[in-house]
Amino acid sequence: MCDRFDLTALKDLYPEEEGEDQHLLNSDRSCATAAIAPGRVLGLSITVNITPESTYEDLPTLPRTFFEEERQYASNSSTPTDIDGVGSAAAWYGSEYEMTLITYDGNANLKIEAYVVRETHTLAPDMPERLVQVAAATLTALAE
Repeated sequence: MCDRFDLTALKDLYPEEEGEDQHLLNSDRSCATAAIAPGRVLGLSITVNITPESTYEDLPTLPRTFFEEERQYASNSSTPTDIDGVGSAAAWYGSEYEMTLITYDGNANLKIEAYVVRETHTLAPDMPERLVQVAAATLTALAE
């Protein structure tokens, strides 16, 4: 999954990415990695759930149901903010130290989590927009 994770939208904040062999997790469904700037480390994880075509044909609303359940779960601890520009529907929630973006498109559900490793720094104020760009690029890569 890490090869489909496009960090271009974060490069000006975190110009260095850990090497391919430094990924904490790299599987068919998930990637956990870090972006690095002097004195700051941004932890990133992405999780993808692809509904199999045969299931999607019988239950085309399943990805939206997964999205709505995640959004409802998030509303127990914070207020999700709906966003446009990525997938069929998307929302983000979190704080200045950690943020999650959830979206779905077609038979793919995507969850991106960004967090500071040390709370001496905060996430960029425009992190929701940056995560939208990461999500859009990832969804495009998944569709290829």
